[in-house]
Order: sequence, then structure tokens, then C-alpha cells
Amino acid sequence: MKKLKYILASVVLATAFTSCETEAIDEKLKDETVAGKPILRFELNDKQTIVTDKVEVKWTGANSFSMKARFSAVNNQKEDPNSPPYDAANLIINYSHLTMANFPTVLSVDNPSNYTSSAILEIYNEKDKRWDVFTTSNAKENQQAGFSNITDINEESKNFEGNFEYILFFGNETKQPQRVSGGQFKYVKY
Repeated sequence: MKKLKYILASVVLATAFTSCETEAIDEKLKDETVAGKPILRFELNDKQTIVTDKVEVKWTGANSFSMKARFSAVNNQKEDPNSPPYDAANLIINYSHLTMANFPTVLSVDNPSNYTSSAILEIYNEKDKRWDVFTTSNAKENQQAGFSNITDINEESKNFEGNFEYILFFGNETKQPQRVSGGQFKYVKY
């Protein structure tokens, strides 16, 4: 009797496996017009990994645009034990054009395309009730403060992807520069 049960179970399983058909979702996975949720990730000062899906694009001119990502950063200067463990923060990357290219922060002979980028890191200072702004614009004149690359543009689903690294400086240099490294973004809608 046990042998008969094993044989019947084997026949039922074999029939189930051979009767599988391609489901409709398989075709959707191949469809390039369907995009995933936007995602942006980077390392902040080699201490904290930031991952966010709150990414938006705003056109600032005919070809120029900015990409803004909202996230929470660890509050490292927490003096008040009642203050929140995280600070609200924004990373804004400005681009001179939407094209697949390298976008350094400074024009040079090595960059004949004239494509540039800049970055701004805003961290809310709970103690002083204001935003601390770090930016590549505060770098010394002709100092390369990083870059971004747009590596792929999907015109069917209207999104793009790429990577970035920046060193952002505070205006009066009383605060340590912030290093944004290993940055990547994907499925960002334009």
C-alpha cells in the first residue's frame, strides 16, 4: 500500500511539473517600458550606508535638471539625549544636461563635453533648528570635488541610472567636509 501511495504521489508531482505554462507575468518582466521604483544609495563618510526610494527630478532649464533624494542620517553630534537619533537630510545633484556622460564638478581640458555636475548635502541641525548645507560649490577654485556618471537612459520607460562620488564642504570650514562615496541610482524618472 505504501508503494502505491509513493507511485501515485510521484505521478501527481510529475504531472504538475509538466503541465506548467508560461505565465503572463513573464512577459511583463521583459517589457522595458515597465520601470522599478527609483532607488538611490551611497556611503556617507564611509560610516553609514544610505538607501532611499524618495528620489525626484526637477527641470531647472531647457536641458539642465536636479535630482533630489530625501533620507535620514545618523545624528553623530547628539548632545541632548532626548533629541532624535536621526536627522532629516537631502542630497541634491545638479546636472547640466540629460545624456549618458561623465559629469565632473569642474571643467577641464580632460572634459571637452562641457557637461558638469554639482552636489548639495542638507542636514537638519535639530539643536540650532536650521539646515547645515554642504556643497561642492564651496570647494577651492578649480578643485575637483567629485563627479557623477549617467550610465543608461531608458527612453521607453523614461528613467535613467548612474553613479556618483562627491566631497561636500561647509561654507565657513568650521565643520568637517562630508564624503559621499559609492553612490548609485537606478529607475529615476525624468
